Amino acid sequence: MRVGAGFGLARGKIEETYSGKLYSTPFSGSASDTWTGVTWEISPSILFKAGQTNIELGVTYAVFPTLDENTEFF
Repeated sequence: MRVGAGFGLARGKIEETYSGKLYSTPFSGSASDTWTGVTWEISPSILFKAGQTNIELGVTYAVFPTLDENTEFF
């Protein structure tokens, strides 16, 4: 069995532009937000030997920072 792991710092950014008309008057604008946080992963796997070939089967679980639920965007 093998176990891999990783840690890091990540930055997210969301941008949106909008436009439309309100009572025949055009409008447009944009909004953006950024956030940073710690990211990490763990990846356990099992290694099988098949003659001269190594076969590795595993999964990776990764966690990334997210925009706070209470953040008002737009």
